[in-house]
Amino acid sequence: MLFLMHLWQSFLGYFSWGWVSAAVIALVVFIKRKAIGASTAAARDIIKKKFFGWFSKNLPYQKPANERTYKGIFMGFFQYSNPPHEWFFTLLENGTEYKVPTMRSNLLSGVQEGTSIEIDTQVLASAKVEVIRRVRVRSKTPKTA
Repeated sequence: MLFLMHLWQSFLGYFSWGWVSAAVIALVVFIKRKAIGASTAAARDIIKKKFFGWFSKNLPYQKPANERTYKGIFMGFFQYSNPPHEWFFTLLENGTEYKVPTMRSNLLSGVQEGTSIEIDTQVLASAKVEVIRRVRVRSKTPKTA
């Protein structure tokens, strides 16, 4: 690195037109900075697309075995009267009612009964309950009379 700095300083020092050429190069780079930035961004996007595209094609995403997603009509979030589990939610999906034991969560506190919903959970094997990770309320299309 020092060698390159020495060459550059000697170039500017020995040649009187060295300063002029350095100024011209700096002016061209200043004018073309947006074009240079756009070309490097495009190259970066192409490389990123190829790199992550290869991974998504050859290594598809697999949901971990301890994660579950429930989709259906929310029936309620209740508390058991007896141990071992404290809380559960019920969900109606295609005529089947699911009763899922969970830990206490505030994620279902604002959801009303009869709402179309998706609930992502993580199963805790040692506790035999599921932890609610994400709740998505699906929009209903209004019925026309």
